[in-house]
Amino acid sequence: YERAVVAINASNGQCIQRYDLGFYPYNMTINQDTGFLYVGGSNGFKTINLSNGSMQNCSLHNNFKFNYGSTVSGGYLYFYRSPRIYRSMLNTSGSRCPHNSTKKFNYNVGPYVGLEADPNNPNNLFALSWIMSNLRSMTVNSSGTGYSSNWDRGSRSMTNTSATSTYFYYPWGLGWDSNNNRLIAADLNKGAVQIFDTNGDWLKTFGGAPTTRMQAAHAAIKSLVTDASLT
Repeated sequence: YERAVVAINASNGQCIQRYDLGFYPYNMTINQDTGFLYVGGSNGFKTINLSNGSMQNCSLHNNFKFNYGSTVSGGYLYFYRSPRIYRSMLNTSGSRCPHNSTKKFNYNVGPYVGLEADPNNPNNLFALSWIMSNLRSMTVNSSGTGYSSNWDRGSRSMTNTSATSTYFYYPWGLGWDSNNNRLIAADLNKGAVQIFDTNGDWLKTFGGAPTTRMQAAHAAIKSLVTDASLT
């Protein structure tokens, strides 16, 4: 509701910088190679140069603004707006805005999908589906018009994940831990955060499904801020 993006110090939780957007943000991703942040939302799309704080407006069609999952890989912005994944080339100078023209392919797995790039392979994407409650690795073809599935993990259940069975319950949000080369899946409705390697093998879970959702969220946050491997 603040219509802003806030940078937070992961070590102590302090606010570093606030970027006022002028619209409600729906999606956000960062290009680690250039230090540019890409944010789309209810009334626009902006790039933010994190080295100097400058923001630029990008004139783009609504699919860029209203998607719920995006990531940068191999010089492209990938984003999901049901029922398709889109790919747009990024400008390499100035505002670094994406090109308005896109390639796309069908990926009908519900309204909300978290996307994350595989830094070890620019053609590989990881996708976490809210409605399907599963995590998938895929390889996008060179033309950006199709994909092949590498593996799928997960089904819908409040049961805790184990080494042999993966469960999500309407998850929302997928991230990448660059320090440890692993995926971070936010299992929203179970109040948990699950960690996987690049083969989709489960490593650990923070939080879980205690008596209330608030208790689960508290446990997950406490586990994350005390995990030395994430700092």
